[in-house]
Amino acid sequence: MSKARGLLRAPTRLVCVLSLAFVSQFAAGNGCPINFPAQQLPAAPEGPMVRALNDGYRRAIREASSSGQPSPLERIIPNEDAALSIASKTTNLATEDCAAPYFATMFGYERVLNRLLDIGANPYAAAGWLGMTPLLAAAYSGRLSTVRVLIERKAARIDESSPFRIDHSGGPGPSFPYPSGWQTAIFWAAREGHEDVVRFLPEHGASVNTRSYGGITALGMAKLMNRESIIRLLISNGATD
Repeated sequence: MSKARGLLRAPTRLVCVLSLAFVSQFAAGNGCPINFPAQQLPAAPEGPMVRALNDGYRRAIREASSSGQPSPLERIIPNEDAALSIASKTTNLATEDCAAPYFATMFGYERVLNRLLDIGANPYAAAGWLGMTPLLAAAYSGRLSTVRVLIERKAARIDESSPFRIDHSGGPGPSFPYPSGWQTAIFWAAREGHEDVVRFLPEHGASVNTRSYGGITALGMAKLMNRESIIRLLISNGATD
């Protein structure tokens, strides 16, 4: 089945896949705009809660940098007070704050995320880079605390994946489009070297052998990135390449 996914070549089938991914992401986002495919859609709106989440994270980064001992981003924990104050007074998340769960999980706002889930915010509302859902963004950023909240509160599907999309190559030389997508949380965590997240996900039922579009597993990506500890951890959980 995974090989069949990687061999979608017929133009009509490609159009179908793109159309389904486009529609499903808007449905999952509950009206929250998503930058998909290839960053062609407008960015998610910014309400007061989203601004507070972003401002708090930027402030935390500035403070970490000015200390002279900059930390890895996943260890920078923003002060939650401003965003939590807004969340605590909110009973129905406004449309302009539809991306709040995305930013809360990606930046590690554990208490804000719990409050957002309490008031019924959509935990599948994808926003921003690559059409990632909150779970995928948290795994990519190495935020074990918010990954744990989503999984333990059953507010995410542990093997949910990013949508099929058309990416564009970077670096020197001309850019060219190529198909991509279907990366799961464990794929992103392995790619970025977040060992604690990679350890947590299989313990809660994540598949270690799911293939992204193009056939790359989490183990295959860990090998490409030369992440030896991640490779050992994935193999110990039954991963194959």
